[in-house]
Amino acid sequence: MTVDNIPVNVANKFTLSGKLDGREIIITYSTVDGPLLTLQRPPSDLLLEFRGKDLVQQDTEIGTLITVVLEQPSKPEGTEVQLSVLLPFVNLGPVGEKNPVQADVKTEAILTTQKVGILPRPIGQSQTYEFVPLTGTASFQRS
Repeated sequence: MTVDNIPVNVANKFTLSGKLDGREIIITYSTVDGPLLTLQRPPSDLLLEFRGKDLVQQDTEIGTLITVVLEQPSKPEGTEVQLSVLLPFVNLGPVGEKNPVQADVKTEAILTTQKVGILPRPIGQSQTYEFVPLTGTASFQRS
């Protein structure tokens, strides 16, 4: 990637942590070997991995939005829960120069709960949102 016509290292790995429902979560997103998002909830061994069709990446004016489905309804009608993580653009400096290998970042995740499969749609709000502050690091990793 270039910034002002200068090749730069752009972060391609994010390691973020925050609290969801009062419990710590760790989110890792990397594009080093293809897009991969992992979600951990220590101290349990819960580790969810999302790659390929399991994640949606949208480049926006305010960063890259990565969305995964955490829960799907077991019946045609029910509740779906999605996790979206907003990743900022992080410039780690010109290629070939000694630059920091990582930078601190602050961002947000959004937990969206929505009713799906109900027709006709009921009057009123279809989704609810929970915002999760995240802090961590962004780095550049070679593949």
